[in-house]
Amino acid sequence: MFKAIWLWLTHYEVIAMDRASGYAHHWWARNEADALDWVRCYKPRYTVVYGKHGKLLGGRRAVY
Repeated sequence: MFKAIWLWLTHYEVIAMDRASGYAHHWWARNEADALDWVRCYKPRYTVVYGKHGKLLGGRRAVY
């Protein structure tokens, strides 16, 4: 429980979703630069969003 709170307070949450296959991947990045690196590495068919403290900061919408 404490680790989840610590991650939520100190890290960026990154989520990649693919509606076609139903795939969703979720992980934590230490800083915004790492979060943006993860956003860039996913193919355009994925919707990738990142945020901190439950607030959406940015992302990329899927191109179908």
